Formats: sequence, structure tokens, C-alpha cells
Amino acid sequence: MYVEKSKVESVQKISENIFLIKVLSPSIASLAKPGQFCNIKVTEDSFPLLRRPFSVCDVGGDHLFFLFDIHGEGTKIISRKKPGEFLELLGPLGNGFDYQEGYDTAVIVAGGLGVAPFPLLQKNLPTNKKIISLLGGRSKKNIMV
Repeated sequence: MYVEKSKVESVQKISENIFLIKVLSPSIASLAKPGQFCNIKVTEDSFPLLRRPFSVCDVGGDHLFFLFDIHGEGTKIISRKKPGEFLELLGPLGNGFDYQEGYDTAVIVAGGLGVAPFPLLQKNLPTNKKIISLLGGRSKKNIMV
């Protein structure tokens, strides 16, 4: 587990209220496993006080990706970050998924932003396994394929 000052590379608006942020975080990216998460300190100030937990959506080299929607002041601040700004990450945290043995078909079921950890999982599943993904959302616009 590391505490790492991570540079924001991009913040992409995916849909009305959903964002994908890409941060440079070599130490955490080298250890992150599917199903793990990071706690993100939104600002260098004491407001907002608490870190926010975000599932690791994907890892690409030294970069981490987090998928999130705006629920309050903290996530609103993150959605407005500009490339070159920084976030403090604590992670990777959690045990992650156990997916190595005992199955022929992986069935992935998620709704809404519960899909966030699955891109990294799908990249890491053994190539000889069949994958079935079932995704749900409040409406058609809430389902990202």
C-alpha cells in the first residue's frame, strides 16, 4: 500500500453525470489487482475532510483509471480537475477478486457504476475462459457498452 501524489492526466465526461479520470500513479498501478480500490484525497486542504473510495477501473502502464459519478462536493471537485493538477491516492486497498480456478465460464453481473472494476478484471481473466457480462442501469442512457 502506498500514499502517492498522482498527477491528473485527463478527466473525460462519459455521460450526463459520469466521468473517467486518468492519473499517473506508478507505484499503485504496479500493484493494483482487479477488484481493489483507492481512497482519494480530493484537495490539499482540509475540505472536504474525508477521502473518497474509488474502484480501480483499469490500469494502463503507470496510469490508473477511475469511473465515478457526482454525488457531492468531493466528486464534483474531482470532476473539475485539470490535467497537471494532483490528487493524493492511498492504495491499492482491498483483497480484489479471486478468479484463477474452478470455472469454465466467468459470469459478470453489475448495475450502474458497479461496473467500474470490471474492465481490469476482464483484462486479467485467463484467455481460455468464456466471459458473459450482464449489465443493468436505471435507463438505457445509464448503460455503457
